[in-house]
Amino acid sequence: MSPNVPFSADPAHISIASDIFFNGFLTSVPHLLQYLENSSYGAHILGYNILGPPGDGEWYPAGDYLGPDYSPVNTQHFQSWLQSKYGTDAALSAAWGFPVTITTAQVPPPQPGRFPWHGIIGLTSDPVKAFYELPQEQDWVDYSAYTSDLFSQRILDATQVLRSQTGGRSLIGLYNGYFLNIPASYTGHLRFDRLMASPNIDFICAAISGYDRVPGGAGGLDDPIESAIAHGKFWWMEQDQETYLSLQSPFPPVVQESYVTQNLTETVDVLQRDLASAIIHRAGTWWFDINENGSFNDPNMWSPMSQYGMPLFTQLYVNPQLYKPDVALVIDLNSITYQKVDQDSVNFQRGLLRTSLAKAGVTYGVYTLSDFLDGTLPPCKVYMFANLNYVTDSEVASIQTRLNNEGATAIWQYAPGFLGPNGADASRVSSLTGIQVTQLDGYGYTNGSGLMTGYSWGVAQANVLSPRLVVTDPSAEVWGNYRVDGQVSTSRKKVGNFESILSGEYGFTDAGNWRPDPLRVLLQIAGVHVWSTAGDTVNTDGNLLVIHAAAAGPDTISLPAGVTATPLAGGPSSTGTLNINFSRVGQTLWFRLS
Repeated sequence: MSPNVPFSADPAHISIASDIFFNGFLTSVPHLLQYLENSSYGAHILGYNILGPPGDGEWYPAGDYLGPDYSPVNTQHFQSWLQSKYGTDAALSAAWGFPVTITTAQVPPPQPGRFPWHGIIGLTSDPVKAFYELPQEQDWVDYSAYTSDLFSQRILDATQVLRSQTGGRSLIGLYNGYFLNIPASYTGHLRFDRLMASPNIDFICAAISGYDRVPGGAGGLDDPIESAIAHGKFWWMEQDQETYLSLQSPFPPVVQESYVTQNLTETVDVLQRDLASAIIHRAGTWWFDINENGSFNDPNMWSPMSQYGMPLFTQLYVNPQLYKPDVALVIDLNSITYQKVDQDSVNFQRGLLRTSLAKAGVTYGVYTLSDFLDGTLPPCKVYMFANLNYVTDSEVASIQTRLNNEGATAIWQYAPGFLGPNGADASRVSSLTGIQVTQLDGYGYTNGSGLMTGYSWGVAQANVLSPRLVVTDPSAEVWGNYRVDGQVSTSRKKVGNFESILSGEYGFTDAGNWRPDPLRVLLQIAGVHVWSTAGDTVNTDGNLLVIHAAAAGPDTISLPAGVTATPLAGGPSSTGTLNINFSRVGQTLWFRLS
């Protein structure tokens, strides 16, 4: 380790780079499987969920909030990775911008004030330097890429052993795909493509979102369910809701987090919301008492599963159909390796953007850029590129070709294409989006104009954004201006055969109140059907409609032309509009569409 730099908060954590540890694990697996398969439980084992080493159970670095792994063994593995990538000291020195040899290259040293992770936007007046400066911080980019390569290779090795030992009789999977909720650039989850291509991985799993679990919130998953399913993998949604029973339990530990449900009614509402998310997005679910203190120990909590879950899952899999959203939220994994701002990047650019989509009243799915480029992502009305900050020239051409062929709408968020093989250049943004821009660092937060008049969005009114892009295209329609200096932040332009909408803001949510209103209006202008304008969480696949109320009181749900909604619990059908009087925040109602 470097002096005074802890590997993690717990010195018992084992480096994932340790071959001694990992080879011992691989050697032990056959003995464990033999014991389990020959036990009285053997006939009941459906599959295996492989956890990483202590502290890395979900396959991301232990103690990552304190910085990288500075253990000698990790440094040695990093140097081997650099040897494979660069080959010579001269090539490495040229890439990193300073003299260095492969055998002496180090894991990047901690940067002053960066660790432990902390938010900048709205909490300090520090400037937001969004990306690593190249080439002088290329070592951070490389370390970030290396970490995901290492973790994914460990996963591939482990799943190969399990597949071989079980003879293909058992399902095999693991936690992964945390692109919308893990801070930092070195997450360990960015080689999702390798996992999707592996025949030895059957399922991926992740817990429900931690961003907005409260009754009336978005809930659901901050993960690429649609991407995994499109690649033939199954997705398990881990429902680990902490409930009022957890608070009442005499058995520790009790984690009194802000999203703990306070009573049975709140709990059932939240469980219904997240169950609907799993069904609509074609995921499975398990309910998990994370504190091991009886959080689900009430038969009444299980009514959503018996009333809706089991019957609807059964009906769905009689004739399974892919979920096809109107809006695709596209995440670029490679661009994450270039992000320098740890917490704010994941929160504002990805996690809260997903939450806003969930409450915007539209159908959406989460995919990767590679899904878009190789056609795995099915055609959608709108592609929202959350963090497409680094692209190659060939990727620019491929992206534009697909958009033109489909005549789709592209919504670009914050500095799309700003980085490329030759470094940072605002002209690359113009080339990608078709909208002329220039870099003019300054304060964010936008007041809408034109069709967006009356709405505001953005997150950095107290922080200088670097880069901050302003629109200079005289042929682009102005939709927003930065509040502080009036420079154009947001505009729309017809580019070839597709609509291009560019927002220079760091995030698209209204930072003042976190409502999804600006995003909803933008999508409605783009021709997306909006089911609810009240901030309700809407889950629908065209056959089933589930609404989780953002507020108590009357609400009107807009149904597509010719569609009829019938309550699953019984009651009159509605066509055109569905008028509901919600009795409470978080009330969840189920309808069959025809």
